[in-house]
Amino acid sequence: KAQWTTSPLFSTSLQMFVAAMIAYIAVVQMGVQRSRGVNLLDRATWHQRIVPLGLSRAVDIGCGNYALSLVTVALQQIVKATLPIFVTLLSVIVLRKRVSLKMVSSLVPIVVGTIVASVSPHHHAPTTSNIIIPAPSTAGVLLAMVSCFGRASKAVLNALLLSGAGGGGGSGKKLRPMEIVLLEAPTTGVMILIPALLLEGHSLFIARTNQFIVHPWSTIGLNLLCGALMFGTQVAYVTLIDETSALSCQVLMSVKMLFLVFFSVWWHHTPFTWLNGFGVLVAGAGCIAYARTAQDQEKAVAAKKHDTLPSDVV
Repeated sequence: KAQWTTSPLFSTSLQMFVAAMIAYIAVVQMGVQRSRGVNLLDRATWHQRIVPLGLSRAVDIGCGNYALSLVTVALQQIVKATLPIFVTLLSVIVLRKRVSLKMVSSLVPIVVGTIVASVSPHHHAPTTSNIIIPAPSTAGVLLAMVSCFGRASKAVLNALLLSGAGGGGGSGKKLRPMEIVLLEAPTTGVMILIPALLLEGHSLFIARTNQFIVHPWSTIGLNLLCGALMFGTQVAYVTLIDETSALSCQVLMSVKMLFLVFFSVWWHHTPFTWLNGFGVLVAGAGCIAYARTAQDQEKAVAAKKHDTLPSDVV
């Protein structure tokens, strides 16, 4: 971050291309997670599946990064705590999933608890720091909410790709997690590169050229490392959606945020009040309630399918 403060979008675009290169080597050259019979360059698959997914991720990253110049990181994380609600709405509208009132009720303590756990009276940087913390603004909050919508859309679209529902020109063929990363990463990289050149181009080439001359290996190494980490986290993210669901994935992301609260206390010595502890307990109880509700719902669906089987099959 310290080496790319003037061009966060451009650096993100480069890291997307690195992640795409790793995915290409893994899927095409090594044959890892390659689905038989799926044409990765099919035009219908590209336009109906990958372009909307790339646009959703570009909106998530672009608006999220720009929002950080208008609001604090803590405030953006609080807004992101509402992600399960966005995913629930999109799952009902796009995936046609039936969400029980009990499951929706279990999301309330998760969202509220995560917000309370993230609130701290000391979000400002130390006086010796050169970091400028922006004052909250309405535009920043709105951009953070748009970023949340983009991330929720990304989760739901990934679920569609993994299930093969309504994609690929109606072929219904499923894509594997690494295949999704292979197609989505370069698409998102191009979508982010265009506004990066428009917004950051005036200072990009001079600043980056001087930086590359002074620190060539650290500049290349950091982007390669971030690209590799981006590949790994994205494959893990899509695999998690594949093994559970888009909504369960976002609930686990809330658990991750609670872990970041504890990590910040341990590593950065961030103040941790009784209110933060109460928020962690509430969010933890909500996650347990959601897990039990989701498990009961899966058992009910499995039992219903078993009852509808013919007697000779049973």
